[in-house]
Amino acid sequence: MTKFRKITNLSPLRRRLLKQIPLTAIALIMATPVVSATSEGVLKTYSNIAAAKYEDSLITAQRLRDGTTIL
Repeated sequence: MTKFRKITNLSPLRRRLLKQIPLTAIALIMATPVVSATSEGVLKTYSNIAAAKYEDSLITAQRLRDGTTIL
């Protein structure tokens, strides 16, 4: 069985900070919102991404067509 040694050569400030680390971690975990993804939400997100990519490609193709027509 492993025994942990108590750290005694730390300054009072460092000791206080080390005591606050677990409390800070707990506070951050509790403050993090829980997000549950539904299949409908995922589908909507991916369809929005696909539509945006298509629109960007269409705009780029139209600019390329207009640029080559000028030449």
